[in-house]
Amino acid sequence: MTTRSSRTMLAKLLAALLAFTMIAAACGSDDDGDAGTDASGSDSAAADDSAEADADAEGEAVAPTITEPEAEEEEAPPDPVVGGVLRVATEADGDGLNPVANNFAVSAYLMGVPMFDPLFAYDAEGKWLPYLAESASPVEGTNSWQVTLRQGVTYHDGSEMTADDMIAAFEAQLADPIISLAVAPSFPAENRVEKIDDYTVQYNLLRLSAHFPTNLTSQLGMIPSASYIAAAAEDPTMDQMPVGQGPFKIVSRTQDDKTV
Repeated sequence: MTTRSSRTMLAKLLAALLAFTMIAAACGSDDDGDAGTDASGSDSAAADDSAEADADAEGEAVAPTITEPEAEEEEAPPDPVVGGVLRVATEADGDGLNPVANNFAVSAYLMGVPMFDPLFAYDAEGKWLPYLAESASPVEGTNSWQVTLRQGVTYHDGSEMTADDMIAAFEAQLADPIISLAVAPSFPAENRVEKIDDYTVQYNLLRLSAHFPTNLTSQLGMIPSASYIAAAAEDPTMDQMPVGQGPFKIVSRTQDDKTV
């Protein structure tokens, strides 16, 4: 009886000791977890603060500095002067440079333009305006246009350009078998052109045209002197040495080689 009681008491003591040990272990584990959590939280917060500081430092380091460039003053274009040298290479040569006797294809036209100012030209917006001509106006109630020449226009030989030169050039173009193909269809068979005064010519068209001056911006509007036209008609070699009134004067010409 005594022995059984002693064993029972010993078992209860061991059970109580085991329970106490387990409770103590559990409490120790909770404390460690809280401590670990606190330490981890502190480390994470410190890392975040450090990352933000690094980002701020990097942002400040790479921020670009924008400097406005100094405005450069544009140089004014040089004033135009009389004379100079113009060199132009062309793919071919024309049969001559007489605008009332030769067919001005692209290459001949390029060479003819510096020697002949036209009666009319186009501005930067593509509108026609008087050039050697002073004005152009339709004649009310008719199909005609009157063109008035600027006074004081001179040819390279020193002679003044007048209505007589305009009429001589127009009639020579009508007489040419090739050039007339582009001119004659717009005019009647007779009374095609009239002299109004020393500087005014009237063109009598077959049909009314609101844009007739545009026809005088190219070859039809290039007017050699009447004296040159007559001389070239007698001596076709003069077709190579035209007398114009443009900014450049022909000095010499070797066909299919060089024109100066």
